[in-house]
Order: sequence, then structure tokens, then C-alpha cells
Amino acid sequence: MNANSTNIKINFLRQSKLVESFLLLYYLTIFFDSSLNLFGLKTSFLTDEIYSILLLPFAILGLLRTFRRPSLYRFCFLAFFSVYAISTIIQLETPHFDGYNMTAAALGIALDIKPFIFVFAIIEILSRYRLNWSVVVLSIAKCFVILALANSIFAIVDILSGDSFGVLGHRLIRGVMGLSAPNGLFTFKFGSATLTMFGCIAAVSLSRETASHKYMILAVYFVILLTLHSAVKEMFGALIAFGLHFIFEMRAANLNTRGANTGKRIVVIFTIAFILVSGTFDIVIQTTKERYQAYIVSDSIRGRLYAVSGELALDNFPFGSGAGTYASKPSRTLYYSNIYHDYGLSRYYGASPTYSSFLMDTWWPKILGEAGVFGLITYALFWVWAWFQLGRYFLQRKSGAALFVFACASATLSSSISAAVFTSHLYLPVIGIVFSGALNPMLLRQK
Repeated sequence: MNANSTNIKINFLRQSKLVESFLLLYYLTIFFDSSLNLFGLKTSFLTDEIYSILLLPFAILGLLRTFRRPSLYRFCFLAFFSVYAISTIIQLETPHFDGYNMTAAALGIALDIKPFIFVFAIIEILSRYRLNWSVVVLSIAKCFVILALANSIFAIVDILSGDSFGVLGHRLIRGVMGLSAPNGLFTFKFGSATLTMFGCIAAVSLSRETASHKYMILAVYFVILLTLHSAVKEMFGALIAFGLHFIFEMRAANLNTRGANTGKRIVVIFTIAFILVSGTFDIVIQTTKERYQAYIVSDSIRGRLYAVSGELALDNFPFGSGAGTYASKPSRTLYYSNIYHDYGLSRYYGASPTYSSFLMDTWWPKILGEAGVFGLITYALFWVWAWFQLGRYFLQRKSGAALFVFACASATLSSSISAAVFTSHLYLPVIGIVFSGALNPMLLRQK
């Protein structure tokens, strides 16, 4: 019995080290990739593309594995892919856009199926090598704490230096109170804030799993750092984890357990109080309100992207305008889509032919515009149903691993309203690990 327990423990340790090494290698590659861009080597952040190609054979096998039982996810994916392919073929046969060709269409489809590749590939890897999903999730959480801590050192240097150039020599955005918004280990603030958010979610989850106060203290530290990042989307994702943990701690039935966790509750309350009363947070709210008013005001590029996507879906009903034609990378890098001229988007700042970076600051308008109404329904159903299954898993288990996957899934879906997270190289490994459990009921039933 003891020998069997020892073998299981050794196997779990091997799984942990394997997963941690994979994730560390992935994010170190991102850091190296972004560093090359600083020296004029335009690699365009190819990390996720390289890993997608490497994982593609596993993804095909993982998809085939789902044919062994009825699967709503398989139906949604195949339905979305079919509708998307039909809309693209129609556009290629009767092109309405100057410069649109097979390359743009192929790149558009390839970029949009990356999250599916990561999810199905990880399902296959976990099943084929009999890895324990909960162990893998906790290993990922520990790895994110380490990565976030390393990033925070450079982020604090950015903040305290007050210089308009970060440690990597990349120009920083001026943040609140005259401080520089930190880039950390990345060449852009979004990377640092995203990694800090995942580190915070991981710290809260590990605190719940291990009942260790040190992880909750780290979580508080990460929340304060997110405040200084002026990163509201990421702060909201972190607070999801705090809220879930706090609610279930307060609902604990055992009085002794409630007493033992008083310290953690005090830390959580302190964190929430800090955020609510902090003058810094008030400034963050005002700055963010001005910066992100685009999401609620129609006279702005981000608001117009949502409005035009509906018009585009109706004008091309039921299939949409096709891959790589709207709010996507090919439509602004390989060529400038006629849609932006025809629907008046080209006159907005951030969507003009000379500066079009804001065209990729949303996600769902792209799906609705390019894949149409049917494509949007099947795509949204895939991810929302997976999120629902992870919520049920958390309500049943209430463990640290369950908290991590549900909080990460919630943060991903909430951030997708205002960012293209489903093709973000920072989100893809998390999407793969987290949602793979929802797609495979056997993984959810593991102890």
C-alpha cells in the first residue's frame, strides 16, 4: 500500500515537472520573440503559431477521440468550421474586396482555429499519456505564480523608474499619477497585466488548495500591481477568483473551518477595501472610463465594430463575409479590406489604412461579421457551454484546481468582450488546459 502511494506520488511529481517545463518554455519563447522585435527582427510574435503547428497532429487525434461518444462540442466546432468555410469559399468565388485572395482566407481560418487546436491537442495528450488533469491544473497554477513574480520585479522597476522607456528599451505608456505603466518582461502593458492576472488567480486557487496564507498574500500583491497597471479587464478577472473563494469560505458549514480561515478572510477583505478606497483606483476608473468609452459609445471605432458586424451579418446572411475580411489580422496586414471603407470605419482613429491597430481590439464582432449569425451561435455555444460545465465542476468540488479553471474560464470570456483573447498567444495555453477538462467528462471525474 505504501509502495503504491509512493509510486503515485512520484508519477504526480513527474507530471507536474513536465507541465511546468512546457509552460515555462512557452512563455520564455514569447519573451524571446518579443525581444527580437525590439532589435528590428519582425517575428510578429510567432510563438503560438509554432506551437499550433506542433500540436496540430495531437489536435486531429483529440477531435477524432470525441467521435467515440456523442459530443455537443464536436457538433459546434464542425458546424462553425463548415459555415466559416462556406462563407470563405463564396467570397473567394465572387470576391468583393480588392486584395482578398486564398492566402488571406487561409490565414484567417488558421488563426481562428488556434484555440480549438490547443484544446483538442491537450485532450489527446492528457488521455494518451494518462495524465491527471487536476495535477496538471495545479502545476500550471504554481508555474503562473512563479512567472508573475518574476514579471513583477521588472514591472516595479518600470513603475519606480519614472522613465518613459522600460527595462527592454520599449516606450511605455504614461499611467496614473505620473507613473509609467509597466511592461514587465514584455514589450507591451497587456502582456504584463495578463500574466499578473493569471498569477493572482493561481495564488488564490493555491491558497484554497493548500490553506497557506503565503499564497493569499501573493494574491493581494498581484491585485495591487494590477491596480498600478491601470488594467481593469485583468483586475476584474482577478476579482472573480477572490469573489468565488470568499463566497464559499463564508458559506462553510463547519465552525472550526470558519475559524481557521479567518486570516484568509481578513486578507480578502483588506484587498477589497484597498481597491474600493484607494485614490489610485479612483484615478484608474476615470482613466479607463475615458479610454474604454468606445465599448459603450457608438461614435468610436470599438463601438462601431460591434454595430457594423451586425450590418455585415445581415448583408451577407446567413454565412458572413468570410475569413480574413473583417476585424482580423489578414484584413489589415495582408491587405486593407473594402469593408472598412464601405461601412465608414476607415475614418476612425485606429482603423485607418495608415494606422489600423484598433481593428483587432474586439473579438465577437469579428466572428459575427466573418462567420455570420449561424457561425456566431455555434462558436459561442461551444465556449459558453464549456464554461457552464466548469462552473458545475467548481460547485461540486470547490477545490483549488476547480476554482482555477472556472475563474480562468470566466476571465477569458469576460475579457473577450473587449479583446481578441481567443487568438492571443498569452491566453492560448490557459484556454487549452482549462477548457480541455470541460470537453472530456473523464477528466472532470478524476480525483
